[in-house]
Amino acid sequence: MRRWLFWLGLLVGLSGCALSGSGKGSGANVHAALSARLEEIRAAQNTALTLWDRVIAGETVSCQETIPVPATVTLSERERTAYPPGVAVAEALNEAIGAIRNAADLWAIECADVRPLVPLDMARAGRNAALGATAPLDRATILLAAGTP
Repeated sequence: MRRWLFWLGLLVGLSGCALSGSGKGSGANVHAALSARLEEIRAAQNTALTLWDRVIAGETVSCQETIPVPATVTLSERERTAYPPGVAVAEALNEAIGAIRNAADLWAIECADVRPLVPLDMARAGRNAALGATAPLDRATILLAAGTP
């Protein structure tokens, strides 16, 4: 009898874990993963803005410095089902990543050129590209706050 109660208790406990959001594809875990990606992408934007601001200020910036471009955000079918707001969040994050990629590409173009100085219009274009990530990052922040599991 005790053994039967033990197994029943264990089964109920494990069921509770699955329902409480501790599973890998749970809404809470997807939300947490997207929140972490948001912070990673914000950090990449900050790096891009800082680099381009330094160039605009006339500082010599080594081409050894790079702008990190985060990987695209993808959600599995299970993750989309577990956390439906994640689809819109992922779209916003990917839009921001595209803007950061543009800023990084402009930096790569400048580093491939042998000019002694980056033209101010190119530096401003790089900074504007990085700023293009702001609106989608803000949108992702709002969506995550509204869709807190």
